[in-house]
Formats: sequence, structure tokens, C-alpha cells
Amino acid sequence: MAFVTIAELRTTLGIGDLYTDAVLQEICDSANLLIDEYLAKNNAYVDSQQLLSKTVTLVTADINPFVVGQTVTITGCGSTFNGSKVITAVDTYSISYVLTGTPADQALHRVSPYGTIAGTVHIDYENIAPISEAAMMIAVDIFQSRQAPSGGLTGIDFQPAPYKMGVSLLSRVKGLISAWMSTSGMVG
Repeated sequence: MAFVTIAELRTTLGIGDLYTDAVLQEICDSANLLIDEYLAKNNAYVDSQQLLSKTVTLVTADINPFVVGQTVTITGCGSTFNGSKVITAVDTYSISYVLTGTPADQALHRVSPYGTIAGTVHIDYENIAPISEAAMMIAVDIFQSRQAPSGGLTGIDFQPAPYKMGVSLLSRVKGLISAWMSTSGMVG
């Protein structure tokens, strides 16, 4: 996923080759990851897991959206559990799949931080202009906060401007991404 690229950020900032690609890539990656975390996806978070007789059961934090026969990608659950898997059983709050080889049984245990079960996403967020604009706005804010003295901005009249990072960073772009935001993390 790349909602904002180095070339786009260079052009927007008008900085030419003044900063290295490595510096700008960190900024782009941060903006892209921040926006991506708020977008709706076909996924569930793994709260706990177990392995008994080659059958893995992953318990999800919320109702899972998956079906038997679906191929999903497991991440953040450890090398034994991670990878592309075909679901063999589902329950309201769990999925199961079978491992090959001779893995050792593992009792039910928590996954902290949560692992992720990801199914196919049927929308290309990279081609949605408001999402790219939101990522660009965040990338510019990150760049300016890194470059300005004390992390603040300086106005055109050289007067200090309010610090732009913090809790208001995402609040300023939520209107752009609201149609595609995941409702699983929204309260009230």
C-alpha cells in the first residue's frame, strides 16, 4: 500500500533533491501505515490460539467474517501459526485450520499484541483520491514537524504556529477517509 510516494511528497513540498529518499521514505511509510490502520478490511484480530493434533484454533476478539474453505493470511501469531491457510472450521469467535508436518501441541494461550487474520480485500484503496490526500496531509505534517524548530511550524510571517502533531493529526483528515473507515474501532 502506498497512498503517498516519495516523488509525490517531493513535489508537494517543493524540495527537489534537498532531502534523501531514505528520510522521505520514513515519512511516507509512517503516513501510509497510519491511514491504512483506520481503513476497513476483511480481517479479524487473534486474541488467543492453540494447536492440538495438527489442528490450529485461533480465537478472535470480535465476530469473525470468514467461511470454511476461504484462504486467509495469518500474521503476528508466531512462525508455527503464520502464513497462508485454508479454513477448515469456523465458529462465531474462532477459525480452525490444519497444519502439515509434526508440530508440537500448544495449549490455548493469549496472543499479545493481537495477531491478524486477513482475507481478501475487494477494494483498491490506493486509487481513492481522498485517502491519498489524507495520507499526503499527514506526510506533510510529519515532515514539517521534523524540520521545524521545537517540532512547531513557522508561519509565512516567521511567527511560530501551533504544534500540528498529536491527537489532532488524524482528526484533521478523518472527514476525507470517513467513508472507508473501519467501524470495529469506533465507539460513540
